[in-house]
Amino acid sequence: MRKIEWLETGHVNRPNWTVSVVAVMDGMDGQHMFYVLNQQGLYFQVFADLEGLLDYLMHGLWDEGKHCEFSSEDGVDQYLENVELN
Repeated sequence: MRKIEWLETGHVNRPNWTVSVVAVMDGMDGQHMFYVLNQQGLYFQVFADLEGLLDYLMHGLWDEGKHCEFSSEDGVDQYLENVELN
């Protein structure tokens, strides 16, 4: 059974942007941390590592293999429920 735990949320130096740290745990595959950037509650980006999040925030760059975009919280939830952990 997969467990998803939203650990911490903090503000980014832009109006109405927050970053949440999410732990996704699966008894068989271990645990992985994800970083969810919430832009005004309308647009969400999930990063597979902190380096990817920082590259995006500081330089506007992202790695297609470690970054997903969603237009709803439901999309983020579904992704976290089904993403492969490695």
